[in-house]
Amino acid sequence: MSSYESHEEYMTRRIREEESARVPIRTYWNEMRLTQELKQAQADIKQLQQDMAYLSLTDGQNVKLEVLSASDE
Repeated sequence: MSSYESHEEYMTRRIREEESARVPIRTYWNEMRLTQELKQAQADIKQLQQDMAYLSLTDGQNVKLEVLSASDE
């Protein structure tokens, strides 16, 4: 009996090894993307809270609200 593995067994083993090596990298990038999205959502919530506080302070007054586009900032 030969001690060599068949080509099919070798390829199956290599694919498994490569996939297990890629999982941590994929997980890292997913976590980085989600962290960035979370930070952006938190910043958006903070801005909304500030806007609502401003509106509640000026309730009943004629206030001109200007909306800035992303290119204006």
